[in-house]
Amino acid sequence: MLKGRFLITPICGLDYETQTQSGRTDENGTFQYQEGETVTFSIGGLILGSCLAMPKMTPADLSFEAAGDPDKIINRKVTNMARLLLSLNPEDRIENGIHITDDIRDICHKYRKTMYLNQPEDFFTKDEIVQRLMAELGSTLVSPAKARNYLRRAIYGIKKETDVQIPMRDGGYVLADIFRPEKEGKYPVIISFGGYGKAFWLGKEATEEEAELHAQLEDDYFRGITHETDYLSFHIASLPAGDPLPEVPGLPQAGSVPNPMMTHISETFERANVMDWVPDGYVVMHVDSRGLGNVPGEYYQFGRPEADDYYDSIEWAAAQEWSNGNVGTYGGSFYAMNAFNVASLCPPHLKAFIPLAGDMDPMRDYSGFGGLLNKFGFTPKICAGEFCGEDLAEVAAGIEFDDPEIFNEHSKVMMKGKPENIRIPYFTALSLEQAFIHTRGTSEIFIHSATPIGNKYMDIVSEVGVHYWMYGKHILDRHKMFFTHWLKGEENLLEQAKPIHMMVRSGYGSYYWQDENEWPIARTEYKKLYLNAKNENDEFHKLSDTPTADGQITYPADQEAETRFVTEPLESDMTIAGYCKANLFVSSTHNDMVVLTYLYVLDEDGCRIPFVMDLNPATPVGKGGLKISHRKQDEALRTEYRPYHTHRKEDVQKLVPGEIAEAEIEILPTTARLKKGWRLEFVIMPKNSAGELFDPRDDYSEGALNTVYTGERYPSCLQIPVISKS
Repeated sequence: MLKGRFLITPICGLDYETQTQSGRTDENGTFQYQEGETVTFSIGGLILGSCLAMPKMTPADLSFEAAGDPDKIINRKVTNMARLLLSLNPEDRIENGIHITDDIRDICHKYRKTMYLNQPEDFFTKDEIVQRLMAELGSTLVSPAKARNYLRRAIYGIKKETDVQIPMRDGGYVLADIFRPEKEGKYPVIISFGGYGKAFWLGKEATEEEAELHAQLEDDYFRGITHETDYLSFHIASLPAGDPLPEVPGLPQAGSVPNPMMTHISETFERANVMDWVPDGYVVMHVDSRGLGNVPGEYYQFGRPEADDYYDSIEWAAAQEWSNGNVGTYGGSFYAMNAFNVASLCPPHLKAFIPLAGDMDPMRDYSGFGGLLNKFGFTPKICAGEFCGEDLAEVAAGIEFDDPEIFNEHSKVMMKGKPENIRIPYFTALSLEQAFIHTRGTSEIFIHSATPIGNKYMDIVSEVGVHYWMYGKHILDRHKMFFTHWLKGEENLLEQAKPIHMMVRSGYGSYYWQDENEWPIARTEYKKLYLNAKNENDEFHKLSDTPTADGQITYPADQEAETRFVTEPLESDMTIAGYCKANLFVSSTHNDMVVLTYLYVLDEDGCRIPFVMDLNPATPVGKGGLKISHRKQDEALRTEYRPYHTHRKEDVQKLVPGEIAEAEIEILPTTARLKKGWRLEFVIMPKNSAGELFDPRDDYSEGALNTVYTGERYPSCLQIPVISKS
């Protein structure tokens, strides 16, 4: 005697009959059969269909057209059958199973001769017989999208639990959606905790309308129907999911180059895809922070309360009967920032984690840079009611200095975690071309974390955001290799992989991979290119290997004009990878000034070459900035390749009008392969409305004149990281 299970969710009380066996399925949807027999399923004589009996069956097996294929569950008979089954008992929580009672069986018996499953979905919804059946059951017919989502997960062996309460140490709770293998066992757990909502793609399901929206988004995704979200409206206004999103005043038009559309190319936004991991033997948990989604409480973004809740969620997951005790966190951007913070608290069961493009130092990595405010302020307000908590963007705008009373390990918002407390294995990614978030932070964490170099890995990748490449097969295979090793204890090729997997961008969307043993790369030559004010006959200011005669360039401080310095055509190919920086001698007619710096590459015709993957030539190869009164550095923390400004109130050094000051400007890490005949262009600007950095306390630029000094007495220069062949 063999046993099989009929699933969409476990169906208890479903009638079955084979050539030798008959009965009703139990709580787990179990039925009995003999090898080679055909089984027929029915409800009180209402026949659903027949098929060769197998250990696992779903409604998709009861159709010759679908034949159990998950890509064919759009079949109308299969969809309508799934809708009917999931709608039979309105008293059941569908995820826990459907229980067919004698009353339900008797009601279905009445319609056994008139119920027609094989008709278009909308016809089935409006069918008088179906409506009468639902009325007698006291139920509402489940939508096609919702039914197909349940059916698809059943075919892939995935069990979903929605809004599972996880208790916190202070008596509160957070809510998780948990996806785990339907087969009993103990599995490693992959958890994300944040920010943008745990619903499919992103967002919340606080109402029936929202639940149906996300059910449709999920079904559309697996059917290849594309949706899009405009990048800036989502990130800056932190709006809930939905298509289209409302317009946000003052932002570039959706779909324009400054505000591109994000295609929904993954199940989730910056989190682990369920279909990527659960069929491979992992539990995937998506958790909403306190104050977000349907979770009560107040929200404190990237703060110690959020990190403590993450800690408690990790330890809860490790203790569940379906867990093997090994927990890993996974996620990009927002979720990586939370992951780095919680890792610095050392939860005992956090064995490894994959934080892709994150930060830990608020003043330098994301809320500000160089003493300037980052426009990229993002506070998710994806909550069921009125938002309660603190708006990170508003908090950041009110902070001028790196005050240890504000930024520390216990900060309620924007905790300043310690990379040196991170000791466990991790796999991160440094994303280039970001809006002054994640690039510096990921690099600095990798350099300063206590995890030994053989246990930490970093991909360096191009693209605005992590929302695309983290799901590509090349990257995903590396992530799976990492977690298989550290969460399952299985040997693989991970030990043969070099710690650094670097995308060297070569222009116009092209690139190649180069693997390295460390970061920054040990054989880097830090080459200085000196700024030289142009002579009357020069087209541009020059950027050259040596300083020439003293000169100066003066420009209005309240305008967006570019001051450009350009090299001669390169005499041979050159690769740069790592940190750039600038050392400038400057003055102003007022008591402060802003220096914004941009590095571009020009082709033989003097046109800027796009290095970002979306081919936007306006995106620089490198960028940086500094409010000059913040030029004071911590000499113990600065390095040959990167300045470290204190940003302390007591270290402010206001300019004396007309007097020359020397300052180092930090520039984000970069990679580029430069070809013979191309030229480097270094641009200085006092302000840039299209850029990310500005000073909300600017009371010094209007009517002021800024000056940059060059030459032997004032050797202002740009330093670039040149990589020799290994």
